[in-house]
Amino acid sequence: MNSRLDVVLWSRNANVHFSSVFAKMVRKVEEIELIYSKFDERAELYHLNKNAGKTSVEVSASLWSMLKKSVEYHLKTKGYFNIGYTSAQSLDSQLIFDDDGQRVAFTSERVELDFGGVGKGIALKELAAIIAQEEKMNAFICFGGSSVLTRGHHLRRLLASGFGR
Repeated sequence: MNSRLDVVLWSRNANVHFSSVFAKMVRKVEEIELIYSKFDERAELYHLNKNAGKTSVEVSASLWSMLKKSVEYHLKTKGYFNIGYTSAQSLDSQLIFDDDGQRVAFTSERVELDFGGVGKGIALKELAAIIAQEEKMNAFICFGGSSVLTRGHHLRRLLASGFGR
């Protein structure tokens, strides 16, 4: 994903501990990054991209599920949804799934997958769940300048009501 994350949180609830909420968010994004990043050498997708063209690679349940969904969406959209970064070939023709061992192989060493926008969407969904656990938490979150999540009341509305005075 390798993207900038901007977070603005506000609440009328004086008991909200913004730093702990933000820390939960950062931990969750880091967890997701360790699965779906093609840039981070520690990430599962990074290792899949480096090795699956040579041998089948066992993947986590999370990555397995998203790979399967990605092939499904690729077929449903006639190729418009495509996590296959380097090829115009159909995604389903580039991936070999071993359902018994939850292993994936690529048909070529040139195949590379990229969950960029999808990874941001997964992260925003998880961040929304964290925000939902907080009472009267408002948020504006921008991930990579292209993916946005908002929750609660607009800050302008709160300021107009005298909040912060």
